[in-house]
Amino acid sequence: MELPKGWTEVEVKTSDYESFATWIEGYYGHKPVKYGQKPNLKTTHKYGYTILDKKGNVVKTVDRTNPNRKWDGYMVGGRCNGFFKLKEAALAAGAGTVGQPSWGMEPAPKGYADQAHKGEIDIEGMRLDAGNKAAAKYDRFHDILAKNPGYVPFKVILAKHEAALALPPEPESIDELDNEPESLADLREKALEAARSEYRSQPAQQAINADEEFRWMWDGYDEFFVTREECIQAARDRAFTTFALLKDGEWYEKGRMGWFALVSNEKVQGDWNKEFNSIIDGLSDDTLLTVCDCHI
Repeated sequence: MELPKGWTEVEVKTSDYESFATWIEGYYGHKPVKYGQKPNLKTTHKYGYTILDKKGNVVKTVDRTNPNRKWDGYMVGGRCNGFFKLKEAALAAGAGTVGQPSWGMEPAPKGYADQAHKGEIDIEGMRLDAGNKAAAKYDRFHDILAKNPGYVPFKVILAKHEAALALPPEPESIDELDNEPESLADLREKALEAARSEYRSQPAQQAINADEEFRWMWDGYDEFFVTREECIQAARDRAFTTFALLKDGEWYEKGRMGWFALVSNEKVQGDWNKEFNSIIDGLSDDTLLTVCDCHI
């Protein structure tokens, strides 16, 4: 479509072509409540409404939200698509429901679901699979270290550089860290950059980074610096664990999730695994379980 000759651009106030009530409805989705009427909180005005006076002017607008909200949206499956491994009998009986995978993900393979009754889920099979994968990764990791001796974990290297600069321990709270003198913050950055450089120069670390299995392990490799049995057990313990759990209206979580996946008051993974599995193991087999991908 082409603009006609002689056209000009004119700025028009929103209030010149629609009322405040109409604007609120279009922007927030709040349906108006006419003078003398009451909002229908079950259907039309469940998530918000705008009260009008006799002249149709806005008296107030109400945004109704869940006071116990944790996330701003969720979907069944998502990045967790196919989380539950079904038992053979349950699969043959057509049990389980599969949600939608996140964008770019492959759909869940046959035999996996996002919703099923506890008795239909092969929980022990999931734990066995996780343990076997952990054992293979553990052996592969230590094989790399055996071929490239002298590997030093990053936290050890960082501690050495911090000690060389006589840095005090890092504050536990973000507020305290933000309020540190700029000179101290500069020293911490200096120690961090020096530690990163030394850490990356290690032949073992370079070999680890070259291995596709370990390249994206942002949290480090602490899980492999235990005995092989401990590594396997830890993997089994977290095989059926998610970040949070909702049961009978009560919310359980590993930590408080904020924007950009920043977590505060985070529990030790092992402690959270025990708490989570204790709840799951205590459920009856007819309990319906659903795994959701949540967004904040």
